[in-house]
Amino acid sequence: MDELMTPTKTPVSGRPIALRIGLLAGLALVAIGLVFQLTGLSDPTQQYSTGNIISQIVSYGIMGAAIYLAVKQHRDENLGGFISMGSAFGLGMLTILIQAVLLGCNSKCRIKRCFSINF
Repeated sequence: MDELMTPTKTPVSGRPIALRIGLLAGLALVAIGLVFQLTGLSDPTQQYSTGNIISQIVSYGIMGAAIYLAVKQHRDENLGGFISMGSAFGLGMLTILIQAVLLGCNSKCRIKRCFSINF
């Protein structure tokens, strides 16, 4: 009876899921940032404008949803419905890291193009 109650550990990596969802969320964040800037809702010269605050709230929502989806998909598909806190934390950090790298590259390209700064 105890064998049925304890989850079995399988050495399945969550990296492909984190990579896929991180890239999709990162691309969505880049697209939303471009839409906010092209429509004039986001103004880089005014830090606390309403458009900037709305853009940040939407971005944080997408980031949180990406972490949730990556952890849930890995738990349900690969681990049989059980996941440890450490595995969930690591998978979430990897998902956010992929998004951050993508957004950092996007920001660097925008700054270099807009302000002609040599890095």
